[in-house]
Amino acid sequence: MKGEETVKEIIIPDDTLDVVGLYCPMPLALTMERIDEMKIGKILEVLLDDEEAVLDIPKWCKKDGHRFLRLEKEGDFYKLYIKKGGAYEYTSTTNRG
Repeated sequence: MKGEETVKEIIIPDDTLDVVGLYCPMPLALTMERIDEMKIGKILEVLLDDEEAVLDIPKWCKKDGHRFLRLEKEGDFYKLYIKKGGAYEYTSTTNRG
């Protein structure tokens, strides 16, 4: 309806990576490195101003099994939110004992 505001879900990141001022391939490379260090299910906020990375990072998320949550424009930079996926998590069910 007209006049109604859309309420965004609040995303509280577990970690923030600031790559403002860096350009391809560094924002993606550093995002990959940071996500790799995080536990499954944790959320990374990436601050960046590289237009190419704004396109590349969501593609990488899909390819690598992570969930791209949101893109927000904040003044001169963007905020991207990524939830680390667990597509490759291995849990052993072998009973030793």
